[in-house]
Amino acid sequence: MCKIIRPLTLAVMLFFVSLSPLRASWLPWSSSTLVTVNGKEYSTADFSNWWKNWREKGMSIPDTPAPYVDWVLLYRQGEKMHLYDTPAYRMKVMIFLKARSLMMLKYDEVDSKIKISRQELWQRYLKSYVPRWQVNVISFHNKQDADAAYKKLMAGTVTVEELHKRAGSKGGAIAVKSRWQRPDNTNIGWQKILLGLGKHGFSKPTSYRNGVLILQLLNTVGADKKDFARLRKGISRKLWREKEGVYTNRLLQRLWKKYHVQVNRKLLKKLDVNTPAADLSAENIITMDEGSVSVKEFMQKLRAQRRFRREYGFKDAAFRYKEQVLDGIISQTLTTRAGLDRHYEKKPPFDKIFRFYTRHRLVMALEKQIFLPQVKVSAAEIKTFYNKNIKEFSRPASFRLALIKGSRQEMKDLWVETVAGGDFMTLARGKVPHGASLVHAFTEDDMDLAMKKAVAGLAIKGDVSQVFALQGQYALVQLLDHKPADTLPLERVKDFIARQLKQDKIKAVRAGYLKKLRAASVIQVNDRVWQGLRQKLRREDEKK
Repeated sequence: MCKIIRPLTLAVMLFFVSLSPLRASWLPWSSSTLVTVNGKEYSTADFSNWWKNWREKGMSIPDTPAPYVDWVLLYRQGEKMHLYDTPAYRMKVMIFLKARSLMMLKYDEVDSKIKISRQELWQRYLKSYVPRWQVNVISFHNKQDADAAYKKLMAGTVTVEELHKRAGSKGGAIAVKSRWQRPDNTNIGWQKILLGLGKHGFSKPTSYRNGVLILQLLNTVGADKKDFARLRKGISRKLWREKEGVYTNRLLQRLWKKYHVQVNRKLLKKLDVNTPAADLSAENIITMDEGSVSVKEFMQKLRAQRRFRREYGFKDAAFRYKEQVLDGIISQTLTTRAGLDRHYEKKPPFDKIFRFYTRHRLVMALEKQIFLPQVKVSAAEIKTFYNKNIKEFSRPASFRLALIKGSRQEMKDLWVETVAGGDFMTLARGKVPHGASLVHAFTEDDMDLAMKKAVAGLAIKGDVSQVFALQGQYALVQLLDHKPADTLPLERVKDFIARQLKQDKIKAVRAGYLKKLRAASVIQVNDRVWQGLRQKLRREDEKK
């Protein structure tokens, strides 16, 4: 019996030894479980969603899941403290949800429905962009001058070129300008005139703004494929905006009915933007399902619109911007409500983004409630940091120098010629190799000791140094410009230092807090799964 048992025991032992490198897979988690924190499993998908939303440009994949585990510990602590019930947290999440829901509603009901075919683009091109007219626009101060010029032009006793040369003279044209016009940028009046002219024909004088014009048609060009290709993107944008407006209006019409919007038009008509707040009615001017807008609320918006219009010089009548404010309030309220009612936060792909955001907001709320109260930065600390790191706030002396290198004899000869009255720059340029630069910029920190000594002896611009050894050769320098070392005063940088010290202290408090959370937690990492995930993420990064 023993002879049978021993081989079996050995076989069993070998079996388990052969599996020992894979022992992590025998832990009580599924094959996709990456970490378990206090009994709760987090998968590779959880990590990937966190990483996708967490990472910033230039971040490399972490060596371990530790940053993710830290984040999990912090947001779960926020949950334990019920920070999701605080007004600040709820407001931030609601703002985010409203904004994103509105974007997705717009995509579903407007953007995704817009289709623009090549045929539509071509038809719009034919309608609004051709023909192209090359036109001489001849402008005059008054009709009398224009009539006189028109008679001469028609009689052939004066040419456009002559009018152009005499432009600005008494009784003559103000200016003659040649330009291309399309239906899209030409008013209807001009279009009718141009369509009625033959080549090189002149229009009768016509009033325009504060003057009078004569138009001369020089050339007419029809549809052209190259011209169409050049304009295609612009035409597409215009059609997009038009269709966007159509689908948006259709959506709003449906929402008006769905949410039973009612507007008190009689009350709206009576409203005067100058009415004192105390005299305003308590009635609602807008009512809809689960909401209303009172006269006071409406008047606040109306007065803000009036301030805006006055600031930017608009002169529209009050009833016009009353309607604009009304439409703005209703449109914003309806689309926000419709977006929220669709619960995009519960559907892919936004559900994962929203989950990350709400949890990360908990981390931020925790930091604000627990970490920030522990962080104080005193004026003494700021001053100490400034003094210890004065180099960070200092700019070394800078020099603009003419530098030439060569043999000792060459430099000696150049120095003698300069002392004898020669112009150093002119002499040096003749000795610099073709393509090499004579003038260089240096900071004090850039210079080696030999150059520092040479430059130290130069008192004013134009001074030339003695010959000195430099990098195995000999050299001369001339001082062209010098800016002394400069240090930013503490007053200028104290806020920057305070922010930096504050961040450093928050990091320290955070590290200490996490150390306690880790000590009180049971954390298991599936290393095999982590290594596989890390390799996968690295491959994905390499493809980008």
